[in-house]
Amino acid sequence: MSGFGPPPGAPLDEARHRPPAYLPPGGIASSPPTYGGNGVGGGPQRVLLTTSHKPGIISLRPMSLGDLVDGAVKHIRRNPGAVLGASVIVLAASAVPAILLAAAGARGSWYADLGVQSVVDQSAFFALVLMFGVGFASLVLGGAMAYSVGEAALGRRPGLSEMWRAVRPRFWALVGLAALLTLAYAVPVLLLVLLLSLATATGSTLAAVLVGLIGGPAVAAWAVLLTARLALAGAAVVLERRGPVQALTRSWALTRRAFWRCLLRLVVVGLLATLVFWVVQLPLIALSSLVVAVVSLSPSLEALVSSLGLAVATLLSAAVVVPFGAGATSLLYVDQRMRTEGFDLVLQRAASRTPGGGG
Repeated sequence: MSGFGPPPGAPLDEARHRPPAYLPPGGIASSPPTYGGNGVGGGPQRVLLTTSHKPGIISLRPMSLGDLVDGAVKHIRRNPGAVLGASVIVLAASAVPAILLAAAGARGSWYADLGVQSVVDQSAFFALVLMFGVGFASLVLGGAMAYSVGEAALGRRPGLSEMWRAVRPRFWALVGLAALLTLAYAVPVLLLVLLLSLATATGSTLAAVLVGLIGGPAVAAWAVLLTARLALAGAAVVLERRGPVQALTRSWALTRRAFWRCLLRLVVVGLLATLVFWVVQLPLIALSSLVVAVVSLSPSLEALVSSLGLAVATLLSAAVVVPFGAGATSLLYVDQRMRTEGFDLVLQRAASRTPGGGG
């Protein structure tokens, strides 16, 4: 695997020192993209290089929202073993420490001393930590799936072992990126919970209301900004061989002047994923609750079984939903490069020279 090289127009010094990036098997022509005059205003006109512009899950052109969603679904349907297998492995590896942390943290004396239970009870605390664990896994998986999505765009179906070989050199960079983003999301939420707990402990209703009215929207706005501007960093880590900080900078640059389009697409993908998540999770939670109701258990054991039931239901639901979100985010990265860097021409050349790529 060699590199994309720098985006069109990058300085020569930057081109020499930039680390190699993703290139699908088969390579591309070493010549730059071909442009021709349109004979009217002298502006550039792209010359399409292949007769088949949809060798894989997407058409090799800038995508609409429907193309994005359709491509993410096809990515799972055409290669379910590798995609869902990777999802289960990553989610399980990330969720187990989160479950242990939540169980240990909720039992600690600090939980009662700080008055956190007045704002977030034990079950909600467990669900919150589990959510951040799943979020961490989703960030790692989002970067890992970028390779699979790039290959699927060219009509290839990499197996689980091939995906691991491609992602393994970038694994710790992905983990570092996921840790940075998880902290960026989690710290404001934890600060808000602590401030609400302290305000409640003082008995000042006005202080608690002010913290909620100011802190809640501020945390939500921060999360929206992070989501819209930094969602493409995982793909940059894997496909462009960038470090965590460089990948964050790259994502910020790719989404410049595209904030609302990226946000809208991510929101729609998130809503669809949430709907499917609840459709899968609710019956599993109902089954777990039925078992707890039928079997006579002590209060402590009942709480443990309920928490484990929630964890299992969450993991199984996330194993279905997370690959969809990860695939859509990777396709959004591809779409942004098509729109800003002529990346569709790169993919067309790659498809024309890749076995099974439609060329």
